[in-house]
Amino acid sequence: MDDVDQFRITLQQLEICRELVLKRGETGSRVALILLDNVSETICYRIVQDKFASDDFTRAFVPEKYPTKLRREIERTFAGKVEAVRKIHRLPHQVATTLLVLHSYRNAAYHRDTHNPVVIPLLARIALVAVADLFARTRGGIQTSAVGGHRQPIEWLKPYGHADAYVDFDDSARTVAQRLKRKIRPTLPALVKGFTADITSRVASVRKILTPHQSEPKINEIDRMLKWFEFRHANPYLESKLSEPLRTLNYRISSGHGDEVDREEYIEAETRFRASYKAAHDEYLPKLTYDGLAEIEEDVPRLSIATNYRKALDVYAQLDSLVTRFEEVTVAAVTEIEYQSEMESDIRRGK
Repeated sequence: MDDVDQFRITLQQLEICRELVLKRGETGSRVALILLDNVSETICYRIVQDKFASDDFTRAFVPEKYPTKLRREIERTFAGKVEAVRKIHRLPHQVATTLLVLHSYRNAAYHRDTHNPVVIPLLARIALVAVADLFARTRGGIQTSAVGGHRQPIEWLKPYGHADAYVDFDDSARTVAQRLKRKIRPTLPALVKGFTADITSRVASVRKILTPHQSEPKINEIDRMLKWFEFRHANPYLESKLSEPLRTLNYRISSGHGDEVDREEYIEAETRFRASYKAAHDEYLPKLTYDGLAEIEEDVPRLSIATNYRKALDVYAQLDSLVTRFEEVTVAAVTEIEYQSEMESDIRRGK
């Protein structure tokens, strides 16, 4: 695709998002969030790849700005791309923060098929504003500033007042963004109300999962469970790494070569694995505790005293990050417990 096609596709995706946000309710807003996240990541990807290519061209004469290690960090995460683009194009803090919140919610909606209907329509609106601003400031990630030579005016730019056969990407992107944002931005009170409802309802959901049938929560037991699953979430590859010697012996046994495995060797490998994993767990300092939910709730009123969008977004981003950690760990715990319960039930029934 040439630059004009890339610009057109990005613009038309944003037009679809606007229609979804305005006319399709909660479901439309959910779809819009997923598409907006894709558009923003595509724009960021175009920009950083162009900078990498430019760096490759000049590094024989001037020091690299993007050495291999930094490139991998940028390419690996959405936050890395946003931070790189923020520096390159001096993105406003509000735009960058909104993009990160959008990505967090997109992950919940896309990967885990979960979302909070209380806040989805609101987030879709502020996300559309942020991605439109990103589009305007970066001309959609297109590196060429303008193109000409078309025999006829470009039809899809006519609604935005550009009826020439010459395309100025900077000017067109700004005009498009202004039109897309019209009547989209929510008021500050609506923003605060939605954010407050979102955080409050999500904390209540986590607490309900942790204390399903308890009039008095067993805090010590809950904290031990949170630590265990937080530790596993923070160290996803540790168990595999430490258990490699034991698994090697298991593979030898399962392949019919059990006679080659010495009993004492096996017991030693199993003991060493369990001891090393337990030691790592015991040394781990957890960040999540049951009392931490109350601390989040105590911070929610900070939203109501926010005097502008930036402050409200900053507070919400902090609270959202904390609640998301609880949700990830709690979901992992519930999934594991349900799996173990099903296994025990199957065993009792002789399966």
